[in-house]
Amino acid sequence: MMRAVAVPYIIALILGVAVIGLVGYWFVTTGGKFGGQSAKTICDNKFLQWCITQGGGKFTDFVKSNTECTGLGSYTDCSEFGSSGGGTGSPQQPPQTECIPNGQQCGLTSLPCCNSPPFSCKVEQSSQIQKCLP
Repeated sequence: MMRAVAVPYIIALILGVAVIGLVGYWFVTTGGKFGGQSAKTICDNKFLQWCITQGGGKFTDFVKSNTECTGLGSYTDCSEFGSSGGGTGSPQQPPQTECIPNGQQCGLTSLPCCNSPPFSCKVEQSSQIQKCLP
């Protein structure tokens, strides 16, 4: 009489692969992004840019058009960056723990150049690309 011993092992293998796939998907979508920035930092940077373009506002208004940032922001109001409503404020960079290393391309994010203030985002003459330079 033949016994089907391999069937439970095949089912366990399929379930194991499915669980590993779901955990990997969850990690990538909730904050890993494998880029070094957390989802919270990305949302804080987006909110800062929104504050600059809007001239002020509340985080709840920002989330209406950026629903992926719901519950992820560190700030509640643009005034926390130094911007007053109506576009007359002078928004300041929120405290950053990350920066763009010297000589690396910049201008694509709101992160400051490392070793500021001597370094800032400037166009490199040889490549015409914005890089963190003294």
